[in-house]
Amino acid sequence: MRDIQIADLNEQVERVNQMIALHQQTTQDHLTIKQYECLRSELLEQLQPLVSVKTAKQQASAPQKGGANIVNVVKEKLLAEAFNQYNSHQSFQVGTLIQWKMGMKNRPKPNYNEPAIVMNVLSAPLDTPTNTEKLDIKLGVILENGEFALFFYDKNRFEPYLPSNQLPNVMAQTHPVLSNQNSLRE
Repeated sequence: MRDIQIADLNEQVERVNQMIALHQQTTQDHLTIKQYECLRSELLEQLQPLVSVKTAKQQASAPQKGGANIVNVVKEKLLAEAFNQYNSHQSFQVGTLIQWKMGMKNRPKPNYNEPAIVMNVLSAPLDTPTNTEKLDIKLGVILENGEFALFFYDKNRFEPYLPSNQLPNVMAQTHPVLSNQNSLRE
């Protein structure tokens, strides 16, 4: 049963990814793209507990067709998703509100769906001792104590900020991609 749910969720994630790619290539409608990204995040949240460490160990000992186990298939899809997400470039102007792309947060601040303001876009990334990540944008954030702080980040990890009141409920929309969504909840 669990394998069927994983396969169904994988299929839905793939369809949502196709819709995101289609809208990025054709309409470039950021609101619609954001809605699909939110749906994808919800699907991935449903998928994550199904592919727990215990499941991974069980699946690793019993490979599926072609020698690949289901956990690796999920990881492959997540890596491809992260690759596409990271490489979808945005150009930001000073004063623009931005937020983390889903799955790209690697620092404590800002939180997901929390705005940061662009203070400076660097023409060349900062040289850092480790050079593990290009730091090419300076953002202002509000800390828990209400203080304003500045930090450097990799701009490929960010997207334009959309206030939560501008994001309609994705699940309430009717779309062919979402047609199988309710079958998993029954």
